[in-house]
Amino acid sequence: MVNNIDTVNENIIWECLYDVEDPELPISIVDLGIVNQVAIVRDETVNNGSKVFVDITPTFTGCPAWKEIEKRVIENVSLIENVTEVQVRLNYSTEWTLEKISLKGKAKLNEFGVAMSKIWRGKEIVRCPRCKATNVSRENEFGPTLCKMIYYCNDCREPFEALKSLL
Repeated sequence: MVNNIDTVNENIIWECLYDVEDPELPISIVDLGIVNQVAIVRDETVNNGSKVFVDITPTFTGCPAWKEIEKRVIENVSLIENVTEVQVRLNYSTEWTLEKISLKGKAKLNEFGVAMSKIWRGKEIVRCPRCKATNVSRENEFGPTLCKMIYYCNDCREPFEALKSLL
Protein backbone atom coordinates (compact mmCIF):
# COMPACT_ATOMS: atom_id res chain seq x y z
CA MET A 1 0.00 0.00 0.00
CA VAL A 2 1.28 3.43 -0.89
CA ASN A 3 1.31 5.53 2.27
CA ASN A 4 -0.13 9.01 2.27
CA ILE A 5 -0.34 10.44 5.78
CA ASP A 6 -3.39 12.72 5.62
CA THR A 7 -5.06 12.89 2.27
CA VAL A 8 -4.52 11.77 -1.26
CA ASN A 9 -2.54 14.16 -3.44
CA GLU A 10 -2.11 14.33 -7.18
CA ASN A 11 1.66 13.66 -7.16
CA ILE A 12 1.18 10.26 -5.53
CA ILE A 13 -1.46 9.35 -8.09
CA TRP A 14 0.85 10.32 -10.98
CA GLU A 15 3.62 8.18 -9.42
CA CYS A 16 1.26 5.21 -9.42
CA LEU A 17 0.24 5.90 -13.02
CA TYR A 18 3.90 5.86 -14.08
CA ASP A 19 3.92 2.24 -12.85
CA VAL A 20 1.04 1.28 -15.18
CA GLU A 21 2.54 -0.16 -18.35
CA ASP A 22 0.62 -0.18 -21.61
CA PRO A 23 -0.36 -3.80 -22.41
CA GLU A 24 0.78 -3.50 -26.04
CA LEU A 25 3.85 -1.25 -25.74
CA PRO A 26 6.75 -1.44 -23.28
CA ILE A 27 6.19 2.02 -21.75
CA SER A 28 4.02 3.54 -19.05
CA ILE A 29 0.68 5.03 -19.96
CA VAL A 30 2.00 8.39 -18.75
CA ASP A 31 5.03 8.22 -21.08
CA LEU A 32 2.68 7.12 -23.87
CA GLY A 33 0.80 10.38 -23.34
CA ILE A 34 -2.68 8.95 -22.92
CA VAL A 35 -3.27 10.25 -19.37
CA ASN A 36 -4.76 13.74 -19.65
CA GLN A 37 -5.83 14.61 -16.16
CA VAL A 38 -6.23 13.38 -12.62
CA ALA A 39 -9.00 14.70 -10.36
CA ILE A 40 -9.45 14.08 -6.66
CA VAL A 41 -12.79 14.51 -4.91
CA ARG A 42 -13.23 14.18 -1.17
CA ASP A 43 -15.33 11.15 -0.18
CA GLU A 44 -17.64 12.50 2.53
CA THR A 45 -18.61 8.98 3.62
CA VAL A 46 -15.08 8.07 4.78
CA ASN A 47 -12.78 10.05 7.08
CA ASN A 48 -9.85 11.32 4.93
CA GLY A 49 -11.24 9.33 1.99
CA SER A 50 -10.89 10.43 -1.61
CA LYS A 51 -12.35 9.41 -4.94
CA VAL A 52 -9.94 9.56 -7.86
CA PHE A 53 -10.87 10.18 -11.49
CA VAL A 54 -8.33 9.51 -14.24
CA ASP A 55 -9.01 10.95 -17.70
CA ILE A 56 -7.50 8.91 -20.55
CA THR A 57 -7.47 9.34 -24.33
CA PRO A 58 -6.94 6.03 -26.14
CA THR A 59 -4.40 5.87 -28.95
CA PHE A 60 -7.17 4.75 -31.31
CA THR A 61 -10.95 4.58 -31.07
CA GLY A 62 -11.86 1.01 -30.25
CA CYS A 63 -8.44 0.23 -28.79
CA PRO A 64 -8.69 -3.38 -27.56
CA ALA A 65 -6.22 -2.68 -24.74
CA TRP A 66 -8.55 -0.12 -23.16
CA LYS A 67 -10.21 -2.50 -20.65
CA GLU A 68 -6.83 -3.84 -19.52
CA ILE A 69 -5.50 -0.30 -19.08
CA GLU A 70 -8.58 0.61 -17.04
CA LYS A 71 -8.10 -2.48 -14.86
CA ARG A 72 -4.41 -1.72 -14.25
CA VAL A 73 -5.11 1.93 -13.38
CA ILE A 74 -7.81 0.95 -10.88
CA GLU A 75 -5.59 -1.73 -9.32
CA ASN A 76 -2.58 0.59 -8.93
CA VAL A 77 -4.36 3.73 -7.74
CA SER A 78 -6.54 1.71 -5.32
CA LEU A 79 -3.35 0.81 -3.44
CA ILE A 80 -2.98 4.41 -2.28
CA GLU A 81 -4.07 4.83 1.32
CA ASN A 82 -7.37 6.73 1.72
CA VAL A 83 -8.45 6.16 -1.90
CA THR A 84 -12.00 4.85 -1.66
CA GLU A 85 -12.89 4.73 -5.35
CA VAL A 86 -11.12 4.97 -8.71
CA GLN A 87 -12.87 5.77 -11.97
CA VAL A 88 -11.21 5.86 -15.37
CA ARG A 89 -12.93 8.03 -17.94
CA LEU A 90 -12.38 7.75 -21.68
CA ASN A 91 -11.89 11.11 -23.35
CA TYR A 92 -12.54 11.19 -27.09
CA SER A 93 -12.61 14.99 -27.28
CA THR A 94 -8.81 15.10 -27.01
CA GLU A 95 -6.92 13.51 -29.88
CA TRP A 96 -3.88 11.37 -29.10
CA THR A 97 -0.86 11.91 -31.36
CA LEU A 98 2.71 10.62 -31.46
CA GLU A 99 3.85 14.03 -30.20
CA LYS A 100 2.28 13.22 -26.82
CA ILE A 101 4.80 10.44 -26.21
CA SER A 102 7.48 11.64 -23.79
CA LEU A 103 11.17 11.66 -24.77
CA LYS A 104 11.73 8.82 -22.30
CA GLY A 105 8.87 6.90 -23.91
CA LYS A 106 10.25 7.45 -27.42
CA ALA A 107 13.68 6.21 -26.31
CA LYS A 108 12.16 3.07 -24.74
CA LEU A 109 10.13 2.34 -27.87
CA ASN A 110 13.23 2.76 -30.03
CA GLU A 111 15.20 0.37 -27.77
CA PHE A 112 12.34 -2.11 -28.10
CA GLY A 113 12.50 -1.83 -31.90
CA VAL A 114 9.38 0.26 -32.50
CA ALA A 115 9.79 3.29 -34.76
CA MET A 116 7.60 6.33 -35.15
CA SER A 117 6.23 7.57 -38.43
CA LYS A 118 6.42 11.30 -39.06
CA ILE A 119 4.89 13.47 -41.72
CA TRP A 120 7.30 16.06 -43.10
CA ARG A 121 6.34 18.29 -46.03
CA GLY A 122 3.48 15.95 -46.83
CA LYS A 123 5.69 12.87 -46.94
CA GLU A 124 5.85 10.06 -44.40
CA ILE A 125 9.30 9.58 -42.88
CA VAL A 126 10.13 6.44 -40.92
CA ARG A 127 13.57 5.69 -39.52
CA CYS A 128 14.64 2.10 -38.84
CA PRO A 129 15.06 1.69 -35.05
CA ARG A 130 18.05 -0.63 -35.57
CA CYS A 131 20.29 1.08 -38.15
CA LYS A 132 18.56 4.52 -38.26
CA ALA A 133 18.19 4.38 -42.07
CA THR A 134 15.21 5.97 -43.81
CA ASN A 135 15.47 3.58 -46.77
CA VAL A 136 12.44 1.63 -45.59
CA SER A 137 9.24 0.33 -47.13
CA ARG A 138 5.85 -0.20 -45.56
CA GLU A 139 4.97 -3.87 -45.80
CA ASN A 140 1.57 -3.75 -44.15
CA GLU A 141 -0.65 -0.99 -42.77
CA PHE A 142 -1.96 -3.47 -40.23
CA GLY A 143 0.46 -4.58 -37.54
CA PRO A 144 -0.02 -6.74 -34.47
CA THR A 145 -2.04 -3.93 -32.84
CA LEU A 146 -4.30 -1.16 -34.19
CA CYS A 147 -1.68 1.50 -33.56
CA LYS A 148 1.21 -0.20 -35.42
CA MET A 149 2.27 -0.88 -39.02
CA ILE A 150 4.92 -3.26 -40.36
CA TYR A 151 7.97 -1.90 -42.21
CA TYR A 152 11.07 -3.41 -43.79
CA CYS A 153 14.48 -1.74 -43.73
CA ASN A 154 16.20 -2.05 -47.10
CA ASP A 155 19.61 -1.25 -45.56
CA CYS A 156 19.84 -3.68 -42.63
CA ARG A 157 17.17 -5.99 -44.11
CA GLU A 158 15.21 -6.25 -40.89
CA PRO A 159 11.44 -5.98 -40.45
CA PHE A 160 10.20 -3.65 -37.72
CA GLU A 161 7.05 -2.08 -36.33
CA ALA A 162 6.20 1.62 -36.39
CA LEU A 163 3.48 3.49 -34.57
CA LYS A 164 0.93 5.07 -36.87
CA SER A 165 0.78 8.81 -37.16
CA LEU A 166 -2.70 10.25 -37.06
CA LEU A 167 -1.68 13.32 -39.05
